[in-house]
Amino acid sequence: MPSGTPATEDDRTLRRRPRHRGWLRAAISLGLTAVVTAAGLLVLPVTEAKAVAGLQYIDVTSEANSETNRSLKVGCPGGTHGLGGSLTILDSKPAKVQGIEPRTDGVVFYASEVPGGTTQAWSFLARATCAPNASLPGLEYRPNTTTCQSVKGEPDKCIATATCPAGKQVIGMGGNLSGFQTSLAPEIFLTAIDPANPGFVIANSETLGSFNGSYQLTATPVCVTPIPGRQIVETGPSIITEQPAFVTRTATCPGTTLPHAAGFGMEFLVDDALNYVFIYQTTMQSPRDVTVTAVQNVTGVQWALDASAICA
Repeated sequence: MPSGTPATEDDRTLRRRPRHRGWLRAAISLGLTAVVTAAGLLVLPVTEAKAVAGLQYIDVTSEANSETNRSLKVGCPGGTHGLGGSLTILDSKPAKVQGIEPRTDGVVFYASEVPGGTTQAWSFLARATCAPNASLPGLEYRPNTTTCQSVKGEPDKCIATATCPAGKQVIGMGGNLSGFQTSLAPEIFLTAIDPANPGFVIANSETLGSFNGSYQLTATPVCVTPIPGRQIVETGPSIITEQPAFVTRTATCPGTTLPHAAGFGMEFLVDDALNYVFIYQTTMQSPRDVTVTAVQNVTGVQWALDASAICA
């Protein structure tokens, strides 16, 4: 959805019709049950951060296997708290971002194979942002979970929102999907984790209309007493009319500020023959860029993608 516009239930109705191509095969069975064992850990202290002193990037590479659904918790060092992060699918494997969940002691990352899946082993790089309590005055985690109901054969759009209390602002954010029935084959896509305006976080999901059942969608803002220099940078939803397989957008933190959380938003502008368009990965690149990559497997569809960063 456009930057700065709160989500409403009467946003554009979507009609989605699968057309499997390339490595997109038959529908997969989703269930967030697999827990990944970390295969690598790299702690990167960030000395440039001014407003949030002691900011660290913690990199962990997941185990490589062929599990359909993956979750990985990256713990923050003692005395620090999770703000958000980025999730990068490695080795061009057919998988997608399904959630980033900041917690007081770390950040949990969720990824899953795309419909059709793969028999190959796949992995991802999780980068968590952590900061000490002394740099986060009035710290609060304000998760809000919405139960979503999907009706088979009908397009679905579900939105969860959460706000910071009066007098506080977002310094981190996340959103994630959960609660799938593993006996079914939901085709559910996380399409936004985005601070549409200060103190407001959106998590948004859509399905292809083939899943009949319920699931949960959670939006999690990390809130603090206002910090000097904190700002939200967004690229704005650029309409995509060309037909590349991969589309990227980059939000850059200004001056000496650094990204504390990476976000994205995706909107469909034309609803005919809508197919698989999903967030493939996000990255927080040195020193100040947040880059979002989406994959489209369609032709003749107009859609929009934007990247966002919480900078301080």
